[in-house]
Amino acid sequence: MTNIGNEKPDSLKRQGSNWVVPRNRLYKFHEQIQDELMAAVEPILFGGFEKNFEIVERFEKAFCAWRGYSYAAAVSSGSASLSVGLHAIGVGRGDEVITAANSDMADTNAIEVCGADVVLCDIRENDYNIDVDKVEALITDKTKAILAISLFGNPADVKRLRPIADRYGIKILEDAALSTCSTDYGSPLGFYADAVAFSTAATKPIGGMAFGGVIATNNKEIYD
Repeated sequence: MTNIGNEKPDSLKRQGSNWVVPRNRLYKFHEQIQDELMAAVEPILFGGFEKNFEIVERFEKAFCAWRGYSYAAAVSSGSASLSVGLHAIGVGRGDEVITAANSDMADTNAIEVCGADVVLCDIRENDYNIDVDKVEALITDKTKAILAISLFGNPADVKRLRPIADRYGIKILEDAALSTCSTDYGSPLGFYADAVAFSTAATKPIGGMAFGGVIATNNKEIYD
């Protein structure tokens, strides 16, 4: 991996008397692989509509091979991957979905897009992820799913959530938008979930040129 973190401090933005670390410097990496990027973009711009579908399909297969999933679908954004994922695991109007109390609005919005109600669970102090010990007390006869969020590269403890979900017959969707390359007990994120959602926005670990997302699963019925 090319080192892009060695700029001098004066390359950072200064606000008043405080140095501000920029949220993203992906453009610095893009400068170093400009020729490769342009060669990849040209078929998308000039290859025609059908060619773009072929490129998306190749991307989906490559993503599966890279992270070890059976099925993946590229979508328009990380937010779309969450709503598509929730729909795919059967969340609908009148259901309840348990998620972390410090959730990004994309997670709660996706639950509401499905017509379901958001149920917030407290988080752990050590990694800011959902507190598994507090989930079971929130489950009701309306609970359809748990939306676990793997935050800042730290996997949510979905391995411990799995037996709870199985005991009550509910599904798990994992939001891995901020943890694309992480592993969970040695397995790719989503291994213990029913499906896992990713974002390829420029501010995410694997950033694209614009908004994008991926929803992955090892369950063909969910994929279909």
